[in-house]
Amino acid sequence: MSLPSRNSAARKALLLVLLVVSGSILLLRQPFTWDAACTLARRQLPDLLGVGIGIGRCELDPLGSRVVLHGVSVFAPGSDTPLFAADEAEVGLGFLSPLSRRFMLGHVRVRHPRVALDLSRPSSAPPSSDGTCPLTPLTRVGVGRMDITGAEVRLALPDGRAVEVENLSLVHI
Repeated sequence: MSLPSRNSAARKALLLVLLVVSGSILLLRQPFTWDAACTLARRQLPDLLGVGIGIGRCELDPLGSRVVLHGVSVFAPGSDTPLFAADEAEVGLGFLSPLSRRFMLGHVRVRHPRVALDLSRPSSAPPSSDGTCPLTPLTRVGVGRMDITGAEVRLALPDGRAVEVENLSLVHI
């Protein structure tokens, strides 16, 4: 008689786990959860990255392990002109490699990114105290596949020179 009660308890526990998992997935697929995630990103990313961040709308897809950001822009501190803007950026989450201390992204897909850099005069910002590049932490991030479509790049160079590239597409596998 104890055998059927054990099976019943195991079924109830399995049902409870399935309900919690499916409820979590449903919750993460709701627009109000996306709004909360966007709000958190808007508040935390500027301090974390040291630049201004604009995010129009977010989507979370827990089953596809991806995050989609709509209307993304990155601003230098104190500037109103974005250094980088994109209509849409999608990141497929990958895995953390503990031995190499690298985080691998499954894929990055960016639609209509725009980069505008003014390199016409030396930077007024003082160099970092330890002399390292602020982008050095990106060496710990790997990307499995990168797909960029419709990119625009505008560089202002010394002596009034400039470089402009439009409709640039890139696929890296």
